[in-house]
Amino acid sequence: MKTIELSHSFTYRVAEDSKKKLAESGSLKNFSKILVEQSNQTNPDKYDPLKYRGDGFEWFAEFFFKYFDGDNLFLNVCNYEPAKASSDYGVDGVGKYSKDLSKVVCLQHKFKSNISKKLSSKEDGLSNFGVNAVTKYSAEIDEKYLIVFTNASGIERTTSEGIYQGCITCINGEIISRYVDNNQAFWDCFGKTVSKVST
Repeated sequence: MKTIELSHSFTYRVAEDSKKKLAESGSLKNFSKILVEQSNQTNPDKYDPLKYRGDGFEWFAEFFFKYFDGDNLFLNVCNYEPAKASSDYGVDGVGKYSKDLSKVVCLQHKFKSNISKKLSSKEDGLSNFGVNAVTKYSAEIDEKYLIVFTNASGIERTTSEGIYQGCITCINGEIISRYVDNNQAFWDCFGKTVSKVST
């Protein structure tokens, strides 16, 4: 079994039993449901519910990309690491393009309670992502290197085709589900990874 270490702040900020419940959910749909339930039970003065959801999904994304590191079928991301929270102006994670390790891949993660929703630049702040990917991380403007990872259904055309001119890839809920739903090895490894970390 792979040895995976998670560095996202959610790893250290949330109680082990809550993380374990998420890591044993067995599907993206269940993970999303449990994440919303947990966020609604947190003290909003200690952990804003929307931030809890966003952080929890970024934490999931970290495990996802580390588990499927180097997948050349569709993901094409390796050496993934979360962006430092202090420097998050749209980029949530950075990796390398698995088919050319000289290329930087930048990712933005978006969690939606309504998974049938499409993301937009106005409502979901996607416009900062491309600018920050290029200026801070020197990513090239290309669909291979700019990725939005979301449990939602996708990105509105006015954003993907209008603002980004087709130079963005969306790994949406349907694609994520194909990788993780009923994938016992994935969820077993996630659970064991969580168990290794003490809060």
